[in-house]
Amino acid sequence: MVAAVRAVRAGSGAGGSGPPLPHPRPAPSRVGPSRAEPGRAGPAAPAPLHAFACAPRPPRRPAPPPAAADMGNVVRGRPPRRALRAGGGSRSEPGDGHPPRHPPTSPRHPWAWPRIPPASLSLPRHGLGLTWRGPGIPLARPASPGIPPGPVTRPQRRSSIPRIRPTSPRCPSARPRIPGIPRHVLGQLPSSRSPCSPRSAVRMDAELLVTPLFLLLLLSVLWLLVWRSDPRRSQLPPGPAPWPILGNLWQKDVLPLYRHYEKLSSTYGPIFTVWLGLKPVVVLCGYEVVKDALVGHSEEFGGRPSIPLLMQLSKNYGFVSDNEKKWRELRRFTLSTLRDFGMGKSSMSQKVQQEAQHLVELLAKLEGNAFEPMTMFRHAVSNVICSVVFGSRYSYSDAAFLELLNAVGNYVSFFLSPVAKVYNTFPSIMDRLPGPHKKVLADCQKLKDHIQEKVQFHQLTLDSSCPRDYIDCFLIRAEKEKGSPETMYSHEDLVMSVFNLFGAGTVTTSNTLVFFLLMLAKHPHIQAKVQEEIDAVVGSGRAPSTEDKLRMPYTNAVIHELQRFHKTRIENFPRMATQDVLFRGHTIPKGTPVIPVLSSVHSDPTQWENPKKVDPAHFLDEKGEFRKREAFMAFSAGKRMCPGEALARIELFLFLTTLLQSFTFQLATEHRELDLFSLWLEIERRAIPGKFFALPRPVSP
Repeated sequence: MVAAVRAVRAGSGAGGSGPPLPHPRPAPSRVGPSRAEPGRAGPAAPAPLHAFACAPRPPRRPAPPPAAADMGNVVRGRPPRRALRAGGGSRSEPGDGHPPRHPPTSPRHPWAWPRIPPASLSLPRHGLGLTWRGPGIPLARPASPGIPPGPVTRPQRRSSIPRIRPTSPRCPSARPRIPGIPRHVLGQLPSSRSPCSPRSAVRMDAELLVTPLFLLLLLSVLWLLVWRSDPRRSQLPPGPAPWPILGNLWQKDVLPLYRHYEKLSSTYGPIFTVWLGLKPVVVLCGYEVVKDALVGHSEEFGGRPSIPLLMQLSKNYGFVSDNEKKWRELRRFTLSTLRDFGMGKSSMSQKVQQEAQHLVELLAKLEGNAFEPMTMFRHAVSNVICSVVFGSRYSYSDAAFLELLNAVGNYVSFFLSPVAKVYNTFPSIMDRLPGPHKKVLADCQKLKDHIQEKVQFHQLTLDSSCPRDYIDCFLIRAEKEKGSPETMYSHEDLVMSVFNLFGAGTVTTSNTLVFFLLMLAKHPHIQAKVQEEIDAVVGSGRAPSTEDKLRMPYTNAVIHELQRFHKTRIENFPRMATQDVLFRGHTIPKGTPVIPVLSSVHSDPTQWENPKKVDPAHFLDEKGEFRKREAFMAFSAGKRMCPGEALARIELFLFLTTLLQSFTFQLATEHRELDLFSLWLEIERRAIPGKFFALPRPVSP
């Protein structure tokens, strides 16, 4: 063959002629076809062999685009099955039953991938980034009506080839198959062992977590060593081991104390220490210990620490200030003023009786339908306080006043919540974070603005010779103390003092009344016996009065027993040691917060016969007469005792007896899956509706 070609070349060069040789088929060219006429078909005239390398090949008949079922073969660089099944033609023509001779990366193949020279690829070290750096990419396209077949040259563009990432959604760990790239180049692509594979990604994530976890562990060990070497810890009573930074704050077997104090006191004794963050708090349990601290060491444990949530609201004004001198002065003034306006006297009892009758009339209009007593009772109790503080009462249909009552109730509920404990532990962090504390404080500001308006009105209408209420008395005293070097009767102190009276005198008493209804509905035999005593002593012709209290020992015993059974939650309102004190073998440093758990006093088995049950006999002697118990501390004890105790006792007795005189109360919905105290907590924070039926009692002749 070689000799023949040489002969032909020699003959043509010499101008000789010879017999024509058969027309050999040229090898497929890698150069794109020329733009020939679409109608041109068939082979060209024979030409010298040396011209085949440069002569353009006649255009082939365009083939239809592949079907959907053939796209997999096209992507893999194979001919469609339709081309293999077609008959006729020679092996070199489409439709002859054999695949075309040109490779799938040839631009002549109508469904071919573009051939990308390996030298033009830029492969980074990690991942696959493809960048075309050569001339335009020839792409073949199938013929369509009106457009002649042939190659289309895409302009050179850096983003002409999409970036292929090994971690594609189709197969995160697979090496991408790209036709036209040699195997030695593909071998450099990331494989399943590369840093981009899922297994390697998990390994990398684990490596990223090692450093912070190691640092956290190191800090924890360092904090534990510092905590153990702290001289305060050796002096403080024992207690559960705290977590780093958080202390016992989120340990569910430690807090809240009203649920876990029994277990903790049995483990560490009646005096133990819990840590709220980095601050130690001494907890006192049991009657003997609490009485010794609050009464026997009233001065040493008579301080009040700074409570961040309270300080954020009051700005250290009012008679809840942590300034000892201001607290003493404003407390004394408030108690004397309340006595002047009838607290503990018959005039105050008449105001409570009138408000109780308004409440009875409102319940009678319900005609036995279910009602939610929380808001209603708050309104009734607040009117008693408003008559002393503002000199007037509010209608039960006053929507603006109801909104203010809800703001006060929400604040007190939040103040007793675990979130408030977190706020008081980390105030600087919580102030910068969103949360329920922002809304609660904003709502309380509305009540402060309302009090501000009342104070301004009293200033304009003040008559020093005839004070009408607490605000007038405070303004008169502020005028007298104007030249004093210490400002204790400022405008801000007046606003916060009224706010504290309004909140403490409204929410606590109204919540206690709702708890009474819950317990009486759960113990109908006790409710029936109280109603029998009311009928026997008072009857139905008149309303109960404070003078009837002495002749109703069972009713008085029931009120005290329900207060004893009610677990008080004052963990967020602790005392403070005013000096270093040696108390029962433990040295408590100055400034240490102290929490006396009053519920532990009311459930002390050494003081009560049946501490876990509701038993009015705890306050009755052998003759059925009422008896006082020293272990009863519902209003606390010592120098920080509740200043509104006298008014609260009158309200609890008159409201309860007036309601039971006219109605029998039943729960609208039974919650058998909850114990009594858990049910009460859900009702108090409005998690479940605490609805009751007020069934009218028949009027006795």
